[in-house]
Amino acid sequence: MQKFGVLIGFVVLFFSIDKSAAQNKFYITPILNFKRSIAFVDPADLNNNEPAGLGNQYFYQPYSVAYSTNFVKHLTFGYGLSLGYSFRNDTRFLHLTYSKDAADFGAHSTFRPYNSDMHVGFGSTYYGIGLKRINLDYSMQLSKEKGFLTPWFHAGLGCNINTNTWTATFPFAFNTPLNPNGDILLLTYIQPFEERRINGLLKIGLSNDFYVKNKYLFSLNAYYIQGFGIASRIEFVHEYILNSQVVKSGVGLISRGSGFYLEFSRRFQIYPLKKKEKH
Repeated sequence: MQKFGVLIGFVVLFFSIDKSAAQNKFYITPILNFKRSIAFVDPADLNNNEPAGLGNQYFYQPYSVAYSTNFVKHLTFGYGLSLGYSFRNDTRFLHLTYSKDAADFGAHSTFRPYNSDMHVGFGSTYYGIGLKRINLDYSMQLSKEKGFLTPWFHAGLGCNINTNTWTATFPFAFNTPLNPNGDILLLTYIQPFEERRINGLLKIGLSNDFYVKNKYLFSLNAYYIQGFGIASRIEFVHEYILNSQVVKSGVGLISRGSGFYLEFSRRFQIYPLKKKEKH
């Protein structure tokens, strides 16, 4: 983290050495975003019955089916704060952003008792592990003039920070008989792993500033973040009694903190302070 801070300071100093320094400005920007997560299944060598889809379906012998989604279907709320430095007549920006959202997972299972031709006991779990994020973005205005629609291109680097230190389970009891021999599905549960993980990320996207009568209103941003390395991992576990012994079978759901984002933001100039117009 110390090296990351030194790098940020060097970049800001480099861009601040500008002939038009008198025109440079500093901004603070609250942000509100919505994320559609991407998660993956681990291990990958299990029997995959949907190789062409966005999901992975794994069969656990002899009785159950576990399914986990790559694209989590619900949206995650996130928020943050950005410090911005503008140069080249406000057509270029550097943004240092601190934000929070979640690494989300989706999973569900069905089970087939021996006396039924249908899978029953459907259980569904959506689970999120909170992530903190620090990233430095470079923004370039794509149009030469500011109008009602003023598009920007964004690219950035940073890191996800997962500091969860708990390993609680979330059980759902079934106690379903699986055959006349006494085999039973006892329960299923989510087992989060103790985490202290940091991984790098790449961010790329577009945004648009909205103006009315040359007055800046707000920005609407759309971007994608790709994490590198595993930021968080949980295990979706099935617990049985098979041949009078307790047997556990599970699949790991991992996240790199990747996802698609839709974000609302609003810049507020903090230096130099704007002079109030006289009426």
